[in-house]
Amino acid sequence: MESNASLKIVKRARALRKAMTEPEIMLWSRLKGRGRGQPIFRRQFAYESMIFDFYCPAAKLAVEIDGATHWSEEKRAKDEARGAWLTGRGITVLRIGAGAVFHDLSVVSVGVILRALELIAARGLIARAVDAEDQTFRRTLDRGLKLLETEILEVKGSGGRVIPGATVFKLYDTFGFPADLTRV
Repeated sequence: MESNASLKIVKRARALRKAMTEPEIMLWSRLKGRGRGQPIFRRQFAYESMIFDFYCPAAKLAVEIDGATHWSEEKRAKDEARGAWLTGRGITVLRIGAGAVFHDLSVVSVGVILRALELIAARGLIARAVDAEDQTFRRTLDRGLKLLETEILEVKGSGGRVIPGATVFKLYDTFGFPADLTRV
């Protein structure tokens, strides 16, 4: 995914990588592995005008570790608005309290990895469904083209210039061909 981040934001992300909070360092120690079947995460990932604590591109999952600075109503509202904006761009935001990382790092890290794997699997399922629909559409279009070609040959062979109305309707209704494409 393109981050479309400005140079200023990218530089800030680089600086934040060197100044990660303790919960971020703890979680990163579990997410940074590149083991077989484990999703790849990036830390302090610059996206547009913001920086995610962690980001899994394959899952389009942003992970945010929220400390005390996120407890105010104002900050929560801002986080919710940002999350809604990101959701509109296909990015899922997972917010985790810093305390949860301190108290149960294993559960948190496994939960993040499982969520990423779920999203990756769902994206694969959607892609397969779109591919299947595309293949079905292509087969339907091919059948319609064969019918159109056969009718054109028959009409031309008989000296005519117009395809019969029943065939025009079938081409339109079954195969989605506009009626104006059926003139010989």
